[in-house]
Amino acid sequence: MQLNDLVLTSKLVADTSGRLEKIALLAALLKRLAPNEVPIAVGFLTGWPRQGKLGVGWASVAEARPATSATTPELTLADVDEAFTRLQSIRGKQSAAERKRLLSDLFSRSTSAEQSFLAALAIGEVRQGALDGILTEAVARAASLPADRVRRAAMLAGDLGTVAEAVLAEGEAGLARYGLQLFRPVQLAFGRLRRTHDEFAARHDIARRASSEQPEPGHPSQGVKGFLEAAIDAITAADLELATLQDSMLPVEVGDPELRAGLAAVRSLVEDVRTRSREVLRTLGR
Repeated sequence: MQLNDLVLTSKLVADTSGRLEKIALLAALLKRLAPNEVPIAVGFLTGWPRQGKLGVGWASVAEARPATSATTPELTLADVDEAFTRLQSIRGKQSAAERKRLLSDLFSRSTSAEQSFLAALAIGEVRQGALDGILTEAVARAASLPADRVRRAAMLAGDLGTVAEAVLAEGEAGLARYGLQLFRPVQLAFGRLRRTHDEFAARHDIARRASSEQPEPGHPSQGVKGFLEAAIDAITAADLELATLQDSMLPVEVGDPELRAGLAAVRSLVEDVRTRSREVLRTLGR
């Protein structure tokens, strides 16, 4: 499949607000993929290529992007996947220059729309509303399988792309492969692992922060209750600051009614969070 087909679908998904419509668009695209293209497309659609972090940030991507673009689409998903594999494997003193060269070559073969998509994809910033949950349902629809079973298989396999390749090619037989296996990691309930600060810093070419201090040996963990209590304290302090700001506004100030109304709405939301947190604390204390 050409990259342009996926980019056009991604744009349609981003412009569509309805969940069912998004699922239908993605399922139609998935049905057109060759088996070896499925994990590639799933990674691209979720904004996380199967290679993982590519070692590039906004600055390096912007520097590598040419002023011109291809007039007709020519890149395939396999072309981009191969380029990302080479990018991810680059090491050594001249790695920055080599990454720039590879990115420039990839961009020079891309249309303007493809360039924008690839730039966002390379640094993990694809935003199109195709979250893992929606894509999982699209895989299930494309394979004519129950969504809950595909979701469970993806969790047990730790990778939606692998499961999607199996079920789209083999259907029920492909789904049957995935069950609990000793020593095989299980995907987190909230989706793939969040990127660390260091990875974020590397993508955006910003300075890494110093590592946070480790707790002293033998220091007990706060647990859920401890974290909630700390959160409630922080919310209370924030609410006091908002109240001080609200009370400092004199009626004669320009725009004061709108500002006071906005602050009142924020304080109402803050109080709701604080109340719910205290309810959870009471439940934990039983």
